[in-house]
Amino acid sequence: MKISTRKIIVQLIAALLIFLFAYASLSKLLNFKTFRFTLGQMPVIGSYAASATVLIPAMNLLAVLLLLLPRTRRAGLFYSFFLLTGYTGYIGYVLLSFQQLPCSCNGIMPWLSWPQHFWLNLVIVALIIISLLLSKRFIAINPSALANADNRESRKPV
Repeated sequence: MKISTRKIIVQLIAALLIFLFAYASLSKLLNFKTFRFTLGQMPVIGSYAASATVLIPAMNLLAVLLLLLPRTRRAGLFYSFFLLTGYTGYIGYVLLSFQQLPCSCNGIMPWLSWPQHFWLNLVIVALIIISLLLSKRFIAINPSALANADNRESRKPV
């Protein structure tokens, strides 16, 4: 059975996302009190820390579940795109709006500054976009599917 390069790249990106979201979720759940305290210090979401402490790991675990199952992997990639875009947007907003930011040092790369975290998220969002573009079901980049769709139109009875 031949596996295409596209499929391998998509699977590698999905594996990276599974690792990142699983690690982020588990680290937040294992350090629940610290995570809740840190969220309480965060701009904008501080007053929602109790809910966010549960929702954020749950949303990350949903991404892991969707990405793990081959049938839902594409949905998981879209979900990951929107989830990570939301996180990145929040980080960008916080960076532009606030001078003092609390340390969120219990993540996967505790040495990253807020701006570095922002740029890393953008790189991961770009990888998700690449995986969606390489995905077999994305008709816009599948020339044979486009050709077949055009041929079906021209074969309609007159």
